[in-house]
Amino acid sequence: MNRLVRVLTVAGLLAVGGVAIATAPSDDTIVAPFLVRGEIGKPIGSRLATVVVSDVAAARELDLSYAYDPDFGEPAPDTASAGVWIVVSLDVTATYTSIDFGNAEVRIAGVRYRASTVLPDPDLPTFAFDPGVTVRGSIVFELPADAVRSAGAERADLVFLPRLVPALDTVATVRVDLRTLPVDDVAVVEGAHAVDGRAGRDG
Repeated sequence: MNRLVRVLTVAGLLAVGGVAIATAPSDDTIVAPFLVRGEIGKPIGSRLATVVVSDVAAARELDLSYAYDPDFGEPAPDTASAGVWIVVSLDVTATYTSIDFGNAEVRIAGVRYRASTVLPDPDLPTFAFDPGVTVRGSIVFELPADAVRSAGAERADLVFLPRLVPALDTVATVRVDLRTLPVDDVAVVEGAHAVDGRAGRDG
């Protein structure tokens, strides 16, 4: 009888241990940055930077004329998309060290879409903002049309992840409704530039 009790006890402990292991958070979850949520038009402060999102637009094609001059034989590339471009206009002020937003994401129902690399320099994903300098520009994401029309797109998160973010740090994020966003034919993209007369530096 005592042996049976011991066997059942050990089996029970193993079962509990298995559940604990199966439900324990992954290492990525444990060290993931904390999201600081904010609203469009209002400053969102994280440890590394303050972000102000001024506009979110959707379009089928991008106007990149800020970086190409057809008068000098520099035609802009074809940016017509089979999906939808999401264009995020924002101001960024780094806090104490130069950063960029090379890992910025749109998250829809658990699916992550990384910022596009279609923009020529200077662009926010590669432009390193010097501390105290406010930089204005755009980040663009190319999303499948089905993703933008999905129910989850009503609660999409714009997550402004720097290329290098320390574990357990804070990151600015804005929740937006992409599903009801009107899709324009063309969206004008603004190249990254300092708005207070000082310059940053390319990453």
